[in-house]
Amino acid sequence: MIRLSHFAFDEKQWSSLDEVPFQLPFLQAHRGYWSSGQPQNSIASVQAAFDQNYDMTELDLRLTKDKHVVLFHDLQVLDTDQVFKISDLELRQLRDLLPVTTLVELFEKAPKKLLFNLEIKNETKTQFALEEQLISFFRQHSDWKERILFSSFNPFSLSWMKLLAPEIPRALLVTQEKEYSFFLKEMSFLNLVKPHFINVRWEDLDHYKEIPPNRKSVWTLNDRSMAKTLYHDQKVASVITDEVLPSDFK
Repeated sequence: MIRLSHFAFDEKQWSSLDEVPFQLPFLQAHRGYWSSGQPQNSIASVQAAFDQNYDMTELDLRLTKDKHVVLFHDLQVLDTDQVFKISDLELRQLRDLLPVTTLVELFEKAPKKLLFNLEIKNETKTQFALEEQLISFFRQHSDWKERILFSSFNPFSLSWMKLLAPEIPRALLVTQEKEYSFFLKEMSFLNLVKPHFINVRWEDLDHYKEIPPNRKSVWTLNDRSMAKTLYHDQKVASVITDEVLPSDFK
């Protein structure tokens, strides 16, 4: 595997951190806080994150066939012996298979002070219906825009968000996992995205060591000792976690 040992950090390829309307919290609850039994990506896990004193929660977004933005991680859902793509199901059909929360319900019911890292789950390079729905939603609810960060593995998705909603911060997800392309691993589309942050798989943190710490978050880190080391050594701006609690830092 080809690996670049160093990145020449160029501020011109990044958006200014002065544009970010909040300070990135050190801890983000991954898909809400669900380690005590709440469903992932749900109102219950979001409320549990708030109750555990997280300031930000990370959630996954997908689009149903009838254009509802839902909180859901996987591309597909299994029904007995059949597999359906979320994008092929209407909301009512999806809810016949399992409970799911919509973006509208999230912002109607979630704690008002909580920040959100909304990961856009779009595997295509040319279709941006999910992104367009998000833009439409936040244009109607402009007061909520100051509480969100968009993130994605898809640089084309984030470039679309940069074009239509440049005022909302963006984070490019990066990893060295084998199934991902060389271009993503080495951030070849950085200038297209102009992110404010990158979200790095924590095992690959050293690979991206040339990126300034205030630009980096790591996922998904559940080792409390390692999280505390990153905090005290100021190696990253934020940790996305299932298990590390804000109370661990008191």
